[in-house]
Amino acid sequence: MHAVASSFGRVFGAPKVKTLKIVPEFSEHEHERTSATRLFHLFFKVATPFWRTNKNARWATAFVLILMLLNTGFNVAMSFCARAFWDALSDRDVPRFHTVTYVFILITLLSDPVYVYYNYCRNVLSTSLRQYLANAVMDMYYDQRSYYVIEATRKVDNPDQRLSEDVKGFAEMSILLISHGMTSLLDVIAFSYILLTIYPPLFAFLVVYASVGTASTFFIGRKLILLEFQNLRSEADLRFSLMRVRANAESIAFYRGEAREEYNNRKMLFIAIENDLAVFRWQRNLDYFVQLYTYLVQIIPIIVLAPSYFANRVTLGSLQQAWSAFNSVLRDLSFIVMRFDEVSKMSAGLDRLGEFIEFLEARATPENPSPFAARARESKRPRRKTKKNTKTKRGGGGESSDAVAATKQKEKDLEQPDETCSVGTDTSTVSTGVTSEVGGGVIQIIEDDTVSLETQDLTLFPPDDPSRVLFRGLTMSLPQNARLLIVGPSGCGKSSLLRALAGLWQSGAGSIRIAPLRDAFFLPQRPYCTLGTLREQLTYPRKLSEISPDALYAAVARIDDRAASTAAATAAASSTATGVTAAAAVAASRSSSSSEQDDTFAETLDRFLEHTLVQVSLPLLSRRMGGLSTERDWSTVLSLGEQQRLAFGRLLVSQALGFCRLSILDEATSALDLRSEAFVYSMLRPPFISVGHRPSLLQFHDAVLRLSPDGAQPVLTAVTPEQREAALRAEVTIS
Repeated sequence: MHAVASSFGRVFGAPKVKTLKIVPEFSEHEHERTSATRLFHLFFKVATPFWRTNKNARWATAFVLILMLLNTGFNVAMSFCARAFWDALSDRDVPRFHTVTYVFILITLLSDPVYVYYNYCRNVLSTSLRQYLANAVMDMYYDQRSYYVIEATRKVDNPDQRLSEDVKGFAEMSILLISHGMTSLLDVIAFSYILLTIYPPLFAFLVVYASVGTASTFFIGRKLILLEFQNLRSEADLRFSLMRVRANAESIAFYRGEAREEYNNRKMLFIAIENDLAVFRWQRNLDYFVQLYTYLVQIIPIIVLAPSYFANRVTLGSLQQAWSAFNSVLRDLSFIVMRFDEVSKMSAGLDRLGEFIEFLEARATPENPSPFAARARESKRPRRKTKKNTKTKRGGGGESSDAVAATKQKEKDLEQPDETCSVGTDTSTVSTGVTSEVGGGVIQIIEDDTVSLETQDLTLFPPDDPSRVLFRGLTMSLPQNARLLIVGPSGCGKSSLLRALAGLWQSGAGSIRIAPLRDAFFLPQRPYCTLGTLREQLTYPRKLSEISPDALYAAVARIDDRAASTAAATAAASSTATGVTAAAAVAASRSSSSSEQDDTFAETLDRFLEHTLVQVSLPLLSRRMGGLSTERDWSTVLSLGEQQRLAFGRLLVSQALGFCRLSILDEATSALDLRSEAFVYSMLRPPFISVGHRPSLLQFHDAVLRLSPDGAQPVLTAVTPEQREAALRAEVTIS
């Protein structure tokens, strides 16, 4: 087998790497993770909130239990019917045989819909559990920017798989286990009575046999849980490596990196196959015992009862009923033995899901506690409950429910005091960003409505390397109309400073006083296109329901006023030649604008967004793509320059609608030509902060913050007239 496994590397073209140990020896800590105590604790921790906080779930479960009880009753009735059937055959009693046959058919017709509907309701219940778990974990995943911390720290691998496959697998298998456990309990009660009435020692032997079999199976197959955990991870890594090729196909094609990417994919495939072989080997060892355990049970009750049958102390029907009851009870008591492969997969998924939840719980706050914490109640999470209700209503009520939810949220925001709020003021406070776990301090971030940006003795270092100081001692205060440019060599910490301003990095010292982050708009170095329509690209990250009609109409009115002013200036210049006065031109323009006020909200929004596309030099994009409602994979359809212009369009939309008080741009024009760069910057309203390398950016800023690669104190200087003139001369371009 080892030779076969080793040959896979040669078959797939991957070189033999002796240092690569595919199936390592598991540590004591990893074995503790598969202990029955921990798995049972995780099971109840993850599953019980669904019933504790959801009244409908309790009613649905009660209905499933009723169906289960009926199904068990029909099974017991069939058992007695089969007993009478065999007794009639043994006694050659024809009338009794026909009667029993009719009764059996009647029981079958009555039990069939009960059994089918029981399975259907059980599947629906598992889907409801999956929906609850996915929503609860997703709330925690996005709360406190945990999704960013996970990617930055790499402590939890493949969160997407844990949110989808692991949650689904746990929901399906847990409902199956619970329902089978209840069915087993009812079957054991019912059929044990049958065994006790026929031959009591047989029941005692059954209990001992099932207990020994279950314990032996868990002991032999325990390592399967660890192997299944590793199997899930290796399959997720393989899928991720294939997705990277798909997401970066053009870059790989330019590099001609097919051979290297294929080697990486084959290496991941080799790891997954090696792990599969390890699973098969342990499954083989377990099958030796399970098969013997299963075959012995077929003859044991007959061997035990055969002397009584030959002595005429039991009938043939009683013998058959005892055999059937013995197998039914043993099947119920031996569920783990018979389905240990599925149980091991669920245990591995539960382990991964529990690890994921434990990481998210460590970042939970008292205001938004974990729904899986002990005695957590939905009433303690009013904001999250509003979210869930909004999602539910949206599915059946359209955008009106979103508007109501948005209005309630705005009223909630108005009820909050205007005083500054501190985030992450000490190491014991749960922060929204990444802090260092190997030493160092925590940056104090204060959101203040009265300032744009102030820093006091700010020192920053990477969360994973506190010995590397990016800069220290930064103290500055920007006025309300500031236009700051951050410059410095690559790798000196420019983008890291923006991460600190956004609250993503909090490893360092000092304090940052900034306008409320909900009113700050960040344009990252790498443009991001969300899933959705072109309309949603321009309004991202806001939902359409968050846009105030008053703010939209005011933004459109400003556009119309500027158009009217332009028309008036043009009319004044040509009034002599045409005979039309400037006042008449302005009146006509305003009359046209007032008639457009009758447009619906959707039409006004689309007109505003079309104007924004014109502003960022994308006038034909909507027409070329088929309208604002078109859905595409925008990150592949649009060029890098078009994506950066679209990102500027988002910023302009946010500023016009009152969502943005401070703009922060990280090399947001790196893919634009100089004329386009000057055009988009001319439309930005201060205050804004930019990171860039081009000298041409100086003409759009009032101050420059220079960072050095040696971690020294940054230098803040004003932009001089000479520098502006040099920047204007830098506008020479070949485009």
